[in-house]
Amino acid sequence: AYITAGSGSRLKGFVLRDCVFNGSDPEQWSKLTKSGLSGIVVSAYIDSLLIENNHISNVKALGININGQLCGVDYKGVKNEKSGKGVVIRNNYLENIGKDGIFVNNCYEPLVEYNVVNKAHSYAQNTHHVAIWAFASYGALFQYNEAYDTKTIYDGQGFDCDYECYDTTFQYNYSHDNTGGFMLICVEPSAAWMPKGYSYNVGSTVRYNISQN
Repeated sequence: AYITAGSGSRLKGFVLRDCVFNGSDPEQWSKLTKSGLSGIVVSAYIDSLLIENNHISNVKALGININGQLCGVDYKGVKNEKSGKGVVIRNNYLENIGKDGIFVNNCYEPLVEYNVVNKAHSYAQNTHHVAIWAFASYGALFQYNEAYDTKTIYDGQGFDCDYECYDTTFQYNYSHDNTGGFMLICVEPSAAWMPKGYSYNVGSTVRYNISQN
């Protein structure tokens, strides 16, 4: 499922619920281009998006990939409510995903809860992927999710709060048997577009989680 909009257009009130996405064809994955079929991709200015109760399996690229187009907060901490708003990803089951399991990017206060990602990063080679993570977002909340059997160490974690994020919270999640471990928190010090000396990932909170094996 691929949802997008024309330049300057804004999507509002989308619901993807009770769908099954199965990309079982082995030819969908290309080692050369590191590409293939994804489950759900939304790339647009967003206002209200619910992704709920879906089953995504055997896709060779990303499981759920949300890009709200505008960073949720800048390096000074100025919030941007024009980025992806009202994004809720809840109670989805993802298994055998080629790259990232659930990825929220350029969002404002997204909620990701009660999802299970089993065996992310199962096809990509020498590229960096995580089961469940945020990038360039403000106030993201990840809770009651389970991530396990994520493959490789590039990055291979169950969860990740990546750079250009502010006030991200990971709580009550269960991580186990991930090759890269439980949690990745990072910044990018060499971003060419950023004013000299700035690089940010501010206010990450990781609490009340279980990390096993």
